[in-house]
Amino acid sequence: HLEAMAAELETMEHAHRATEPAYEALQHRFENLGGYTLDQRVDEALSGLGFVAADLARPPSSLSGGEQTRATLARLVIAAPDLLFLDEPTNHLDLDMREALAEALADFDGAIVLVSHDRHLIGLVCETFWRVADGRVESFQGDLDEYAVWLGARASKPAEPAPEPAAPTAKAKARQKTPPKGRTDPQASGRQKQLTKLDERLQGLATELAALEKQLADPGLYAGRGEDLNQLAGRHATVREAHEALEAEWLDLYGQLEAG
Repeated sequence: HLEAMAAELETMEHAHRATEPAYEALQHRFENLGGYTLDQRVDEALSGLGFVAADLARPPSSLSGGEQTRATLARLVIAAPDLLFLDEPTNHLDLDMREALAEALADFDGAIVLVSHDRHLIGLVCETFWRVADGRVESFQGDLDEYAVWLGARASKPAEPAPEPAAPTAKAKARQKTPPKGRTDPQASGRQKQLTKLDERLQGLATELAALEKQLADPGLYAGRGEDLNQLAGRHATVREAHEALEAEWLDLYGQLEAG
């Protein structure tokens, strides 16, 4: 956008239109958007994030994962938006680059919404904390040290009694029924065997789901590596979808057996 404005200003100058009100208005907007300091801001952002002059000629495809992250962050810093959303921005960055990023974000004039497990970065950049726990997101009145105390106290609490089981759904009620027996035709017998196999697979998936949910409920998981959390959450979603699909197949087959 700024480059297009600069090109338009240059075109108007060559056409001897620099005295026109349109040129003055465009120049004023260009200045307000930081057009005259763009090159300086580009140099400062790139050098601050570890790039050297030779890197500017490299194609983006040749950059490593960490370099691509740094290039994206440099672009954001140069654009100077009012609001940044950052999700684990220190992934793939070495220690020096993490420090450079923290300094760049600390100097950022806009607002930042940051999701990170990097306590050093959080401590340098964040002024307000939001806690995600027990299926809720709420403001946390304290710093990282107080959050660590809260985590420790939470982990030391005795386990709460299990909640009363919810009323069974229509699917659950159907599965609790005794499968039709006494069918003598081969087709019904085959369906009965298939129903038994589906039930065994459903029980296996339900057991895995329960184990995954127990792991996802562990507060310590959210203080560790983000990759572990992403892997668990992805597996949980996959198993849940498989369970729902298999349960629908079970109900369909059960309905066929009941209908004879």
